[in-house]
Amino acid sequence: MFCTIIILAWNGEKYLQACLEAVLSQAYSAFEVIVVDNASTDTSVSIVQSFLPRVRLIQNETNLGYAGGNNVGLQAAKGDILVLLNQDTVVQPGWLTAIVDTLADETIGIVGCKGLYPDGKTIQHAGTKIRFEDAYTEHIGVNELDQGQYDQALDMLYVTGAAFALRRQIFEKLGGLDEAYYPAYYEEMDYCWRVSRLKFRIVYQPKAVFWHYETASLPDEEGRAIIFHRSRLRFVLRHWDWAALDKFLKVEAHSVAILGGLNDAIARAQAYFYGLMHLAKIVGQRRHDPTLGHSLTSNQAYQLATTLQALRQQALVAIARVVAGQSDPVTPFRMDQLETPPEENWLPIEAPPPLPLDEASLPELEEPFSDLLSDLNQAFADLSVQLANAQTYLKPNENPAPVSPAPILGWWVTRVRAVWLAVMVRPYLVPLLQYQWQYNAHLQAILANITYKLAQQNLVFTKFWEMQSTYWEVQQKRWEAQQRQQQRLWEAQQQQLQRRWEAQQRLWEIQQRHWETQGKLWAGHHKQLGVLSTSDVMLYDTVQAELKRLFETEPLKE
Repeated sequence: MFCTIIILAWNGEKYLQACLEAVLSQAYSAFEVIVVDNASTDTSVSIVQSFLPRVRLIQNETNLGYAGGNNVGLQAAKGDILVLLNQDTVVQPGWLTAIVDTLADETIGIVGCKGLYPDGKTIQHAGTKIRFEDAYTEHIGVNELDQGQYDQALDMLYVTGAAFALRRQIFEKLGGLDEAYYPAYYEEMDYCWRVSRLKFRIVYQPKAVFWHYETASLPDEEGRAIIFHRSRLRFVLRHWDWAALDKFLKVEAHSVAILGGLNDAIARAQAYFYGLMHLAKIVGQRRHDPTLGHSLTSNQAYQLATTLQALRQQALVAIARVVAGQSDPVTPFRMDQLETPPEENWLPIEAPPPLPLDEASLPELEEPFSDLLSDLNQAFADLSVQLANAQTYLKPNENPAPVSPAPILGWWVTRVRAVWLAVMVRPYLVPLLQYQWQYNAHLQAILANITYKLAQQNLVFTKFWEMQSTYWEVQQKRWEAQQRQQQRLWEAQQQQLQRRWEAQQRLWEIQQRHWETQGKLWAGHHKQLGVLSTSDVMLYDTVQAELKRLFETEPLKE
């Protein structure tokens, strides 16, 4: 079988030379190599060009991410087997042969490889595992010495995207990777899940070995956290059934409740907002694509949207806690940070009541919620006003204790009460009020910032639609003007044709009279045998004069 090896490159000048040399030295010779460059700014393109014509180079104008870049290569591939390979890898001898031999089994759709660290001894990837409660993933055998303990081919739920191969018929059936997982994370997992629903096996092949440098091609720590949580949530929303989604959301609520790091809180808040914005489209895709999870009912979609909004609000409160100094703001983000909590310690979010409508009468959730931005804006504005009003009552003050109205003993009661409050109550209550006041101030500032950003977004959307309306009005006027011009041109052409036809009719009449006269002249000529009488000559002259008059007075008009 002919193979196409697609290497996605982005600023990989340190790795591309070794990667290409290892690929081109494979013993299995029936293959082509395509390098897709994702708008590198270093010498990556020059390095690849030094391998021409043994490799094909495709240069993208912009960085399309992992899925988008590989899809460009998949579209250009000619092989029966399509292999995706990272630029920071060095494949070992026999790697491609092992892949081809594995795919000789027609029940296998995707083949994954054994990944080692550059020392060639320590395992980086020998298969995968996933925690269904929160969709966190783990590589089997990571950091263990390779002593043959994972040298058995096994079926997996998914394999790493650093090096994996698929059949062309799968690509023709499913198309490319989902480019919404931009720039990275979970796209190969999503593809493996869809392939499994086509009844193909996903197999880890330990004989296909590669070394992986595992470089960081993503932004800083905060950016990686945002991308990770956003892709993780998208994968779950696309593939988990309702029971798994319900359990996932409970674990998410627990995770947000125990957060200590600012980066993770911000990443989760943005991920929940992303999920909310794309939920309607994902629900529609699940209804029409059998390779995704089971279709959700309208009630389930409504509960899912409401719970995502509650999780986002909970994450915003966690951000406010960090800003107020209640938790450590520098806790680093780690994918293995969360342990699955025992069920009795989960902090479930109360599910909203079912919709008071018959499900058949509900519209399908095919488009994003049109009024979501305005509703959120109003909700944040209302909450900000309530917090501002609460500040008046919560701010500590030095007002004296209330005076007792009791006669005679009232003064003593007031004094004793004041002493009691000063000694026993105020030292405890005032710090609480001060902390609550500071916390509300921080939260109010955050909500005000969010409200301002939402207002800006609303303004941008409003201006956009105004511009669109103006554009379509101009286009409509242009179209109407063109229609009027075409109508006038058609009428002018019709009039011109009519005039030509009338002129042609007159010409035919003149010609007819001319030939009748000529006929008479020839008849008289034959009768007289060439001798014309005076009357004949006069008649001939009269006819000629008449013909001259007709041609001079009725010329053809163009």
